[in-house]
Amino acid sequence: MADETKVEGKKGSLLSQILVPAVIALIAGGSSPWWFNALSHKSTPNPTPAVTTPNAQQPAMIQPEPPKAPVVSREFFLGRWRAEQDNAYGIGVHSVNTITYFDNGRFEGNALMANSYGGRNVSESGNWEFVKLSDQSFRLFIKGDNGYQIKADFTIIDQDHIHNIGDNYIAERVK
Repeated sequence: MADETKVEGKKGSLLSQILVPAVIALIAGGSSPWWFNALSHKSTPNPTPAVTTPNAQQPAMIQPEPPKAPVVSREFFLGRWRAEQDNAYGIGVHSVNTITYFDNGRFEGNALMANSYGGRNVSESGNWEFVKLSDQSFRLFIKGDNGYQIKADFTIIDQDHIHNIGDNYIAERVK
């Protein structure tokens, strides 16, 4: 019988050696949710709570406004314009014109004209008339002092650029 008691004492001792740390671990683990999740192979996200203040405002993003195209007017067109075009006047000439349009309906300037035979600088002057077609387009009637006449339609690209629709070139304001 003494042997039986000895074996039972060892069983109780062995049981208490296993059971006591397990109970302590369960009690300690119960206060640590990460430990329980590690045993059950489940993971719960630990979301960071959003901190909100009732009257907090986000900083405003300042977006620059795109430049507005000017509205067509006779005053918009006044001044000095430079245009470079191939096949100017429909005769295979490359031309660079710099013309000033005055408020009194006159224009003056020069045109550097070149073709395969050479080039020359030609003075230009005459009268011009302006007709508004829309808020972004207009027509010019040009009557040169040497007798030539031109009708040209333009659209505004921006404050300093206009597009000749018929001859497909862009004129640039000279400042």
